[in-house]
Amino acid sequence: MIRGHSALTLALAVAVLSGCASGQTGLPQTAPACPADVADAPTPPLRTNPDPAASGFPVNEGELSAIGEAVRQLAESKYRSVFAGLAINTDADRVDVWSKRSAEFTAEINAQPWASRVRMYEAPYSNADLEQTFFRIIFDDQDYWKDRGLPVMSALIRHEGTYIEIGTPDPARAEQEFPQRYPGAPFCFVEDTILMVPFGDRSG
Repeated sequence: MIRGHSALTLALAVAVLSGCASGQTGLPQTAPACPADVADAPTPPLRTNPDPAASGFPVNEGELSAIGEAVRQLAESKYRSVFAGLAINTDADRVDVWSKRSAEFTAEINAQPWASRVRMYEAPYSNADLEQTFFRIIFDDQDYWKDRGLPVMSALIRHEGTYIEIGTPDPARAEQEFPQRYPGAPFCFVEDTILMVPFGDRSG
């Protein structure tokens, strides 16, 4: 099981992945469909069963989640400009971390006692690079897209630092129109007709 988390967790439930992508150094010029192995799913509820194996969840999930949280705290306190996100990879017994190239961030990770259970990948964008466009979409432009008959039903920043993923009833049309409104921003699109989480406003 691989559970991916971007630094930004607004708007959608956690994405659960069946596979793990390696770091990428470039992006296609046109907006692609989002990878087919991603399925939107709610975060499992908190568990009180003292025996993880009996609950059906991986026995190493708790340890890896703690490591992931330690990575997140370090990244968000000192390396927001490079950190993209992470994934809890219970199958490989490690935490996969994506960031833009940073010798300092890598060195700090390697200095930690749990470094052997972390694998670093290079990301083309950090979460911070994409969050301004992401916030504009979910907070400022909801009515704009709704009025155009192209509502944004879901949105997230991919934890691999590759795309802003948009769920909309008409991905093909969104592929044409989103780059016009947000030049240079990387997008991928999925078909989505159900609003999963109300976006609210910036003051909420």
